[in-house]
Amino acid sequence: MEIVAYLACALVYSALAIQSALVQRAATGKGCYIDMALLDTQVGVAYGTAPDKVLELLRAVAALQPGIITTPPPVALLLGFGSIALNFELRAWTNRPEQWIEVRSELNVAVYAALQAAGIEIPCDRNKPPSA
Repeated sequence: MEIVAYLACALVYSALAIQSALVQRAATGKGCYIDMALLDTQVGVAYGTAPDKVLELLRAVAALQPGIITTPPPVALLLGFGSIALNFELRAWTNRPEQWIEVRSELNVAVYAALQAAGIEIPCDRNKPPSA
């Protein structure tokens, strides 16, 4: 139940950030164009890894990544328990909406490098062929 409440708060916070941006832009005569985009990326880590360590790592990587803004701050979530991994999601905003795919790719590369540097394993299902 606690994770549901946390997810609900994260969604409300995201909605408030968008509303705040719209109000600010309207008040300054800049119109209602949103000049930021929400990025999300998922990663699974091996059971036995401390969830708090992963959450902290994900937030830290996002905070240091070029193209990721700090307001609203990045949000890291433990989404659930998969058959072979603890499933996490990282949500962050970029001020480069026209380049969101590149920013997300750079974020994914940084997350992967940080997980490797921390010795955190990303498990793969050896019984399932890789997706195309």
